[in-house]
Amino acid sequence: MTRSGDPIVLFLLVGVIFYFFLRKWFSFSSMKDWVFNTRPDPEPLRGEIPTILQEHGYEAYAEKQKISLQIKVGDESFESRMFIDVFATDEYGNRYAVITSRRRRPLKKIGASLRDSFLASYLLAKPMGLLYVNVEARSVEEITFQYEFPSHKRAPFPWSYIVVFVLGMLVAWSITK
Repeated sequence: MTRSGDPIVLFLLVGVIFYFFLRKWFSFSSMKDWVFNTRPDPEPLRGEIPTILQEHGYEAYAEKQKISLQIKVGDESFESRMFIDVFATDEYGNRYAVITSRRRRPLKKIGASLRDSFLASYLLAKPMGLLYVNVEARSVEEITFQYEFPSHKRAPFPWSYIVVFVLGMLVAWSITK
């Protein structure tokens, strides 16, 4: 009473169910990076900022990225954008977003000023840290943020659901045989 394609459909269905069930507890991002990271290496960047970064042990790999933002407040929608000047890596492969100094906006080393200037870029790009490049002084300063969210207890992995599911599959298989 089973047809030739039934086991294939059953295994595909079980695989999809397991994927949606397990993605809450396990990250598949490394597999995604491996599958989608097939681009060839780009040419090294040239210019003053990549040169300053190289003098301090970093390698620039992407220039001036515009990140479009859509913001919705109630029924109103707004559009905005943020710019990241350069992206760079260090010798260990850690990625950094690079922000360059501006003559009109000097860097104030006060917690609130640093937060207002850099936290949005840090959270948006999700780098290892930010590199602040002072072009006039030819210096690079690394900026990192450490923060804690209020902790919530993570639910334990529900092994009982998997056991019951497998037993149900075995019973269904034995009935159809």
